[in-house]
Amino acid sequence: MFIPMARLIVPLAVIISLSSFAHAKGQPLASIQQNFKGLSHYVFDQEKIIHLTPSRPTSTNSAKIEMDSGLTNITVEDQNITGCLHTNPYDHQSVTKQFGRGARVVANNSASPIEALSAQPYFSGLKGPKLTIMRKDLERALINQSGSASEIFHNTLIESPTRTACDTSMTYNWDIELNHHIDVYDSDQSPLIRSDIILNNRLHFGGYFLGTVSTRYGLYDNLEKEPDLRILSRPDPLRQDVLGFAWQGLNLDRAMISGFATPLPDLYLAGHAGYLEEMFFGIGGEFLYRPYDSALSIGGELWSTIKRVPYLGGVTTLDNNNRQTSALFNLWYDAPFQPYAIGLSAGQFLDGDTGGQLRARYTPKPGWIVEGYGTYSNQSDQSLDNDKDTDFEAGLRLTIPLGNLKILPSNSRQTFDIKPFARDKGQRLDNPYPLYDLTDPWQAKNIYRYWDDITD
Repeated sequence: MFIPMARLIVPLAVIISLSSFAHAKGQPLASIQQNFKGLSHYVFDQEKIIHLTPSRPTSTNSAKIEMDSGLTNITVEDQNITGCLHTNPYDHQSVTKQFGRGARVVANNSASPIEALSAQPYFSGLKGPKLTIMRKDLERALINQSGSASEIFHNTLIESPTRTACDTSMTYNWDIELNHHIDVYDSDQSPLIRSDIILNNRLHFGGYFLGTVSTRYGLYDNLEKEPDLRILSRPDPLRQDVLGFAWQGLNLDRAMISGFATPLPDLYLAGHAGYLEEMFFGIGGEFLYRPYDSALSIGGELWSTIKRVPYLGGVTTLDNNNRQTSALFNLWYDAPFQPYAIGLSAGQFLDGDTGGQLRARYTPKPGWIVEGYGTYSNQSDQSLDNDKDTDFEAGLRLTIPLGNLKILPSNSRQTFDIKPFARDKGQRLDNPYPLYDLTDPWQAKNIYRYWDDITD
């Protein structure tokens, strides 16, 4: 909790200091605002302006394209040049903006006969529709000032993904998540707060596989205020032992191998094995059928897990007598051309209970997610205040991208989870790679919504 507060306090202190200095020197406020803009240059990413050159080169420089465009696996066929565009689910830049900036670099370094510029969006073995724009349309919009993003879209081709793998070489990336879990209503000691910083390290290899190692460090918690968190009501807890995890300080959050595939256009598969989240080790997977231009998508997930034990001292300690199986059917509806979606899940939760979960999501900008949920279970769970047994749980998650900070990758984020602590019923695995989120950047609703970014 201290780090997010510091991000607010430090800029505020700078503004106050500059304002005091201006008052002493009699400087106008406009001058101070200009000084603060100068300071922001050292904190926030300043996007490099990419101009489209008026004259076309005589030859194609593939090495320069791969170095500067953000596209990889560059191939030239007849009058078309194609590259793979890696996407992230929490990126603060839209796919069309990334493609537009990359297309300018491609055009500036492609031979004169090249007329079509293509990008294949992907994440590991997941691939969305291939996007192709005409070079002349881009030149008319950015050089001659006689075209527009709408005219570029008029001649754009959206096709089935290429069959070849994109991540053929080993690539490494990382991000940071500031996670805050807040319980505002389930305890007499509310609000209960737990804030952690999570460092995620990823190694892509083989075109379809991904290794993940994440570490979690506790920044702040006040869970000791709630005496019931010190007592387990059962020998095989699911999430009741959260206090033990919170007090570990530095801990292994995840260590897992994942595989992703797109066997058919719009059909996505994922499998995972290892330390899947802070509280569980296991194996599982997910499928999702999601046509890029459809409002409906259907999928399912299956997990077999073993409980991790925080009290025995080892970060990898498991309780072989505490095993779980979960199987859920998932259905999503995306409001056409709107930033709203509704999700419905039904099946067996981790503790063997059955029920359903309803989710409502709002994505105002790339990387920003506001999601509320309500979960019903056929078995009752006791709230922390011991006041009642309940078969219902509700919560809210807010995701805020941090990728515009200079020192952080573009898909870093801050999340606020407002939900109860220590519930065992109606629980699902915290999947780090949900297929719905991974495929969302290249869906038609987002391509259309952010198409004007192509010339940004």
